Amino acid sequence: DLSMAEYLPGVDRCVHNAAGRSWVVFSKEWDSVNSVRYTADDSGYKNVAYCGGQGDGENRAVLAVTNENRMPTGFQRREIFLDCGELEIVETDTALSLQKVGRHKLKEYGTAESLSAEISSAGAFRYQEHFDLGDLVTMRDKALNKTQDCRITEIAESYEPGKTTIAVTLGQPPKHLARAIRNIRNEVR
Repeated sequence: DLSMAEYLPGVDRCVHNAAGRSWVVFSKEWDSVNSVRYTADDSGYKNVAYCGGQGDGENRAVLAVTNENRMPTGFQRREIFLDCGELEIVETDTALSLQKVGRHKLKEYGTAESLSAEISSAGAFRYQEHFDLGDLVTMRDKALNKTQDCRITEIAESYEPGKTTIAVTLGQPPKHLARAIRNIRNEVR
């Protein structure tokens, strides 16, 4: 019986896992996947952040930061203001501290990629025997030219007379309306 503060970590079942565990590779080539859907959502993507430190008005330090090699310009520039006012400056350079915190916070505004797959019940891997929710597995799709290690973030089971299907979402799950509203609520305070 798990309390709200406890959780079970997923098991690393990637091809190159360090523990030498048996690996799980989902692929159409090996008949472990019926269908694959790849999505990349860049609606929340930002690559430049204006980071505001402590202070008010003209006394507030504001610094533009990016996680890219050079500062984006023109239509490639996607900006956001990040309040870093909680940053306490102690014996350090304000700009360096704002830059570090801003870059860290900007990582949250990347492109959300996900792979969804309908797993074959006739495949070599069985749900809750070879893999489970939270596990790290390898996904390979030759048609998409994608091979990546992903965490299983969602599993939906469907039971119909004579047919059971399991839909597995790997990586970041696609945003649903409830998740989008929750994210907006967290941003507006």
